[in-house]
Amino acid sequence: MNKLVGDPDGATPLEPKEMKGLLHKHVTMRSELDELEQFNIQEGLKWQSNTGPFSVAFACLHSEVASSF
Repeated sequence: MNKLVGDPDGATPLEPKEMKGLLHKHVTMRSELDELEQFNIQEGLKWQSNTGPFSVAFACLHSEVASSF
């Protein structure tokens, strides 16, 4: 439980300013955002592991992951 407001952990609603830049408009709670971010990290790591040497992959990783949001 969140001790400040009594909601379960992760059930904290996002502030309008936090939601402003999201491409996924269905995300309204902190737990949903955390889940989406974790998914994108996992996808980025899978993509990175399927490319060549780390130095080449790292140069493109940010672009590839950021395009998922």
